[in-house]
Amino acid sequence: MARAGGITNAVNVGIAVQADWENREFISHISLNVRRLFEFLLQFEATTKSKLASLNEKLDTLERRLELLEVQVGTASANPSLFSEGSDAVGIGGRKHLTHPSILLALEEPMLVCQ
Repeated sequence: MARAGGITNAVNVGIAVQADWENREFISHISLNVRRLFEFLLQFEATTKSKLASLNEKLDTLERRLELLEVQVGTASANPSLFSEGSDAVGIGGRKHLTHPSILLALEEPMLVCQ
């Protein structure tokens, strides 16, 4: 009868060992997935910071150009004689375009295109 108790005990130990291995394997999978998620988040943060910095530079450039154009419009409004359609105007496509040096300078700068 002692053997029957020993077999039952051995079966219980075997079941416990099997359950322990399954738990360890599950924990290992969870740890691996958490590590992968962490690495993804680090990469995502780095990429996002880079893209935001690039967009910020483009926005700063556009803001400076807008300020320049606002000053030029204010100057044109205050001194319309500087921008009269005389010899300073150039015909393009049937329209007269002002050729004041400050306006030409602003128009020669390349436009930024945000992607």
